[in-house]
Amino acid sequence: GCYRECGKDLAYVHFTDGSRLYPGGSNVDFKAHMHAMLDIGYDGYVSIECRPYPDPYRCAKFSLDYLKALEQIVKIERYRRERPAIL
Repeated sequence: GCYRECGKDLAYVHFTDGSRLYPGGSNVDFKAHMHAMLDIGYDGYVSIECRPYPDPYRCAKFSLDYLKALEQIVKIERYRRERPAIL
C-alpha cells in the first residue's frame, strides 16, 4: 500500500534490510517490492544500502546480479499473470 499511496511522488527507492546484507542475502522479500513498484509504473532508480560483506566488490556484484535476475523473474511472473497458459 505504501507504493500506491506515494507513487506519484516517488523519486527513488532505497533497498535495505535489518541485517544490512546484500539483496538476496537475508530476509526481505524484494520480489514483492519490485511487483509493487511495477504496479504503480515506477521506472526510476533503486539504490542499495548494505555492509560490504564478504568484501566490497563481491557485495556489489551479488547485489547487482541478484536484482537483475529478480527483475527478469518479476517480468516473467507478470507476463504469465496477464497471459495464462493455454492447455
